Amino acid sequence: MRYLCFFMMLLSSCFITAQKLKIKKNEIWLDKKKVGNVEKIKNKKRDINVGSYTFTDLEGIQQFIFRQEYISSLLYYEDKKYFFYTLENIKTNQRAFIDIPKFYFSKKKIAQFLLDFKFLDETDDFKDYFELYNGIPKDIQIKISEEKSVLEFVDYKVDRVRTDPVFIFFEQTIAGNGSVISGRVTKSIYNIVQGVKDPRTNSFIEETYIGYAIVELGVGNKIGGSVNPPSDYRPHPLDQFSVIVYNTKDVPLASHYFLTYKQYNPYKEFKLSDAPLSSIKSVEGRIDFIVKDLIQRNKM
Repeated sequence: MRYLCFFMMLLSSCFITAQKLKIKKNEIWLDKKKVGNVEKIKNKKRDINVGSYTFTDLEGIQQFIFRQEYISSLLYYEDKKYFFYTLENIKTNQRAFIDIPKFYFSKKKIAQFLLDFKFLDETDDFKDYFELYNGIPKDIQIKISEEKSVLEFVDYKVDRVRTDPVFIFFEQTIAGNGSVISGRVTKSIYNIVQGVKDPRTNSFIEETYIGYAIVELGVGNKIGGSVNPPSDYRPHPLDQFSVIVYNTKDVPLASHYFLTYKQYNPYKEFKLSDAPLSSIKSVEGRIDFIVKDLIQRNKM
């Protein structure tokens, strides 16, 4: 209800008067009157959490800082980040997130935000906004909460004969969002089984499903990021892809991408000499290496 009331007030104010907003270099002009400056902060460190834009009033006093920030995934650590934008009030040290669909940093977008939410009104203390949008966005809260639920099964292992041979079976290829590779990716799913085969028929005498692997292909590959990839497409060993191995409860246990092999919960990154995965040519071979390593470390 508070959100509804706030936006109704905002909407009604927009109908009262239509103001003409212009950006001239770093200057914000409203109805042919300069009201402040918005400027990109030069950042040599390239740290995503360092302030990106600053708003100063006509006296050159810094009033607000706009930042792009992120929350690291509980499952994938720094491999997966949930980004959002924040606004900091320099006078009060209050910070709030920007809850506008498809918002991105540009001088015009920031100036329009300041106008729409009355941050250009010097008589306002902005208390309502910072109370309403304190913390992190709701959609990210939901994602983190869902990850916490999955993480409860991080130590789960299927009961089976752990010394049985490992078998990797391709299932299908689908489209989706990446976990280790950012953006839209093509995902090839492989089932992981331990069991014993009859040497005469090559059929299983006994088998146990112990997890699965997802191979992600980004947009730089032949069909990477395709909206509708062929379901029977298998990644080529020369493709640049990531491999993520999961247990049967959807908890990611380890991943390999380019020259980096790491395990999650607890996080550990391995040297190339300890895990020469890039020298393994086949996709199934890389999955097999990771699975056997996890089994040996009692993580799968």
